[in-house]
Amino acid sequence: MTYFELKDKSDQYFRKIVGINKLVFNEILNILLEHQKLKTTIGGRPYKMSIEDRLVMS
Repeated sequence: MTYFELKDKSDQYFRKIVGINKLVFNEILNILLEHQKLKTTIGGRPYKMSIEDRLVMS
């Protein structure tokens, strides 16, 4: 299940699937997005999955 399928679901269902509530998820996501900006300036191969989907998996 991808993040884009989960983002419109209820808070309880989101927490059941992901393990954390949406507020914490969004805070972690903001930190990862900032880190990705720094990492892409260095170069390298792009990821196949979005940051949101990788965070849902972890």
